[in-house]
Amino acid sequence: MRLRRQLGGFTLIEMMIVVAVIAIIASIAYPNYSEYLRKGRRAECASVLLSLANAMERRFSANGWYFDDPAAPDLPFAARCPVDGGVTYYNVGFVAGAQARDRFAIQAVPAGPQTGDACGTLTINQAGVKGQAAGMEVRQCW
Repeated sequence: MRLRRQLGGFTLIEMMIVVAVIAIIASIAYPNYSEYLRKGRRAECASVLLSLANAMERRFSANGWYFDDPAAPDLPFAARCPVDGGVTYYNVGFVAGAQARDRFAIQAVPAGPQTGDACGTLTINQAGVKGQAAGMEVRQCW
């Protein structure tokens, strides 16, 4: 009588189980990963908005006004987030009609892959009041 020698390896069913488990884990992990990327980009842009607000305050301290000509406002630096990156996640600019010699409001409008962000447009004004356009609380977005 001959003994059967078993070959080492995986059966098709074992491989399908492994593929199914990997698919389940990926379907849970990918949305969480995407949300962490959005939060990181949002935090980076909030930092840029704060830097812009600080630059505007320095301008006010030095000159006594935020804008020399409120009809033609200029940003102290780049009008996008990130400032030095290749992909634009937010377009930064002044809120229309909110600028004057003694006041300003800056906004960051989501763009590109950040368009689906739950916080929407981020804003800050000369008094340091922060806001967002979506239904989330300000503390969750800033």
